Amino acid sequence: MSFKTIELYGGAFEIQVPERFVDISHYRHIPDHQEVYIDPSGDQSIITELNSYQNVPDSDAITLHWDDLMKDSDSSSIEIISKGEFKREELPNIPKYVDYIGYIDGVNQVGKYKEEKLNTVHTYIVNMRMACVTTDFLIIFNVPLAISQDSTAADMVKTDDTDQSSTEMKDETNVEEEIKAKLLTKEESGKLINEVIKSFKIKSMSIFPEMQ
Repeated sequence: MSFKTIELYGGAFEIQVPERFVDISHYRHIPDHQEVYIDPSGDQSIITELNSYQNVPDSDAITLHWDDLMKDSDSSSIEIISKGEFKREELPNIPKYVDYIGYIDGVNQVGKYKEEKLNTVHTYIVNMRMACVTTDFLIIFNVPLAISQDSTAADMVKTDDTDQSSTEMKDETNVEEEIKAKLLTKEESGKLINEVIKSFKIKSMSIFPEMQ
C-alpha cells in the first residue's frame, strides 16, 4: 500500500494517508476545526478535529470523546476492544507540547447517514492533549469490517468495472462477496491505523493564539 503526505490546517500538522484517500472538502463543506479524508472505494475515513480541552483526568478525556462520537453517529452494539496511552517513544514525531496521548480501539454498528441498515465499523480514536493551548486534538479512523448490501455505503465499495445490466443480474451472494473483497480485516485495519498515527507530525503551533 502506497502512502502520500498531506498537510492539515494550512500546513501546521502533517500526516501520511493511503494514496487513494481524497480530501472531502472538495465535495462538501467541512467545519474549520475538522479535516476529513475518505477512501471512496472502501468507505474508510480519517478525520482530525481540534476540540476544546476537557477539564477531566487525561484517561477520562478519551472516553468523553468516544462517547460523544458514538452518540452523534447513533451507533449501537458498541464494543471497546482496548483503551490506553501511547508512550512517548512510540510516537517520536510528537513534540513536548503534547502532554498525553490516549486512545480507544473499538467496534460498533452504525448506519451511513443514519440509515436503518447497519454496518460493522472498526473505530479508532486518538486524543493528543495540549493543555498549553487548551486543545484536545483528535484523530478518528473509521474502517468498515462488514457492510449491508442495502446500505448506501455498499455502493461505494462495489467494483466499477461492470455495467448496470451485469450488476442487476448478480445474485445477493455475489454482491455480498464483492463487497467483502473490498474491505479490510480487523488485523489489516489495525496495521493501517498504526502506520498513519506514527507518521503524524506537528510542524507549527502558530495556529493557536497562545503560541503566536
